[in-house]
Amino acid sequence: MTSSGLSTSTDLVVFNQPSGTSTSLDLNDTTELDIETARLLTKLWLEDLEDLRASDKGKYRAGTTTDGQYAIDILASELERTLTMSEDMILARSMSEAVNADAECIERLRLEEQAAHDDRAYAAALSRGMALPRKTVSQQAVEDVLLNTK
Repeated sequence: MTSSGLSTSTDLVVFNQPSGTSTSLDLNDTTELDIETARLLTKLWLEDLEDLRASDKGKYRAGTTTDGQYAIDILASELERTLTMSEDMILARSMSEAVNADAECIERLRLEEQAAHDDRAYAAALSRGMALPRKTVSQQAVEDVLLNTK
């Protein structure tokens, strides 16, 4: 338990109240916890572990690790991995939101590029005296946009 009255494992957090009761929070249940909150909690737990390490008197035989130190190291490693995952999830969410926000623009650019490609094929057929290909969906979409903006 930390000085803040918080007991942790990588999956469950228990908040000990001054009244003697406790409240727990399951980190695997993401319906109750948003990523930013999980990230903040993880950072706070890592700070608590550093405080715990700093308060260790260190009266042990040189080159040995106590069970407590080993447990702290394992928990810190798990928390650092959790922190990295939460930061990756935040980045992925941001990228997804950006793609969704730009989807219309991306589709328009894709259609314009496809129409330009189709126009080159049309021009090549015209210059060779070949039968002209039918207008493609991309060409028609670009033409419709151009006609509606005038």
